Amino acid sequence: MTSPPAPPRLPTVSVAAIAWVLVVALFILLRVGLVWRAPVGGAELAHLSGAWQARIGVEDDRYVPTLYQAVTALTLGWTESEQPARAIALAGALTIPLALFMLRRQLGEGGALLALLLFALDPAGIVLGVTATAAAWDAAIALWLVVALVAGRPPPWSWLPIAFLVATAGPLSLTVVLAATVSAALHRLRPTRETFLWGAAGTALGLLLTSLQFGVDVDGLRIAAFSLFVAGFDESWSTLTVAELAALYGLPLLVGGAAAVAWLAVRLRDEGRSPTPMEALSLGVAGIAMVWFLAALPTHSPFPLAAATFVSCLLLGPALARLAGRLMAITWRRESWLLLLALALVAIACFVLSDWARQGHVGGAFGRALLVVAGIGAVTVLTLLATYRESWPLTLLAPVAVGGVLLLAGSNGIALSAAGEPLPGPASPSSARAIRDVALSANTSGGSIVVHERYREALTWPFRDSGTLVLASRVPAGAGVVVWPADAPPPEGFVALDGRWVLQRAIDGPDGFLAFVHWFAERNSLDQRLEIVAVYVRAP
Repeated sequence: MTSPPAPPRLPTVSVAAIAWVLVVALFILLRVGLVWRAPVGGAELAHLSGAWQARIGVEDDRYVPTLYQAVTALTLGWTESEQPARAIALAGALTIPLALFMLRRQLGEGGALLALLLFALDPAGIVLGVTATAAAWDAAIALWLVVALVAGRPPPWSWLPIAFLVATAGPLSLTVVLAATVSAALHRLRPTRETFLWGAAGTALGLLLTSLQFGVDVDGLRIAAFSLFVAGFDESWSTLTVAELAALYGLPLLVGGAAAVAWLAVRLRDEGRSPTPMEALSLGVAGIAMVWFLAALPTHSPFPLAAATFVSCLLLGPALARLAGRLMAITWRRESWLLLLALALVAIACFVLSDWARQGHVGGAFGRALLVVAGIGAVTVLTLLATYRESWPLTLLAPVAVGGVLLLAGSNGIALSAAGEPLPGPASPSSARAIRDVALSANTSGGSIVVHERYREALTWPFRDSGTLVLASRVPAGAGVVVWPADAPPPEGFVALDGRWVLQRAIDGPDGFLAFVHWFAERNSLDQRLEIVAVYVRAP
């Protein structure tokens, strides 16, 4: 007698695999729409202008010879749109989940997954990883360099393309190189002779092409990362300063990253061990990125913030995974009621602040008293939780929740309504291209198109492929169409075309704490500064 055949086993999928799929989907969804919807602004506006100038053979300091900048100039040879270049930038960003997947052993399964979630929600990373800035591939290249250094032993020949990509990338990859060099020197580690030669060959090839500016011009030795780093202290690639951008978009990651560093230091002391290669490299990158970030606080470049949030994600992901493990091990008794009470008090304080922000001023005595009582009560309850040795991790839930809400609001604002966000900015609106089209169609007299020299840099991108333009502070005799400041006297012998012609748009940051709370609740509440011009045609 034979036993009946066993029923076929159903395929099983682990919870971790489902979580990876969901987070990768979120990573993609928060970025793919920006290829079409994001306004051209900030560093992207400057670097697209530089790439266009390189494409037509005009020397321009805005062209920084990174590999991605050269690819952007190449795409502009067959299209006038920024979208193909953005799609190529997105393709590079989409390799980040794979790189983090390969770092699971170093970060832990949960640490790598949460790091990817933070990368997905990082507003600065979203913007700079999709828009066509010269450093669009920086985060991906830097992360893959981390993989090559700590997650495996790539064959010696693979260091040729790795070194080439790093040599032609922006400054973020340079922070990883410097941190790895310092770590190797401290631990007296040396690459093999074959690895060194392949890496040196890749670096030499990269420096050769950047010095040749990928065929545009020769101007001595050019290191793209250094060029972009130095230019960030001089150029206005953002309406807001680095400090203001950090307050609006990077505060949860920056504070969380600092807390993760402190927690890691305490763990290393308590466990009496040295940091792992991944921990040592992350701490080194964090130190270098933080020095860069602090030095650049008054400047108008988004790249230092992106470097600081990049390494914060790598450090904070494993820290949050350890915190989650601690929380799951807690026996929830009286702690649950205390935690709910603390969250309720925090919610009351937030409600009072949001009401004040909506009104635009601080409320009366009752509101102030309610805010003080709720604030003191929340701090007291959290302090009480911290006194219990087994439940102190619960005290971190409130700041983690607040930081998560702030981070989610920033990423959603960038992904869904980037045109109303201060990052990126200043932006070149669609009306700027319309000014160019109107100027070309209205030039029936065959004269020259004259643009005020004030707009020398602002006109490069919207007026691309417009033939020869004349920049002047006075209207020359042979002018047929004049694009002039709206507040300047109209030129004689010309009539203005009807319309509201906006050449550039900038969104100011919130003015004060209550304005920030109001902006957090209503993302389109910030003031705009418009550069309005007048378009004149010669009178018949």
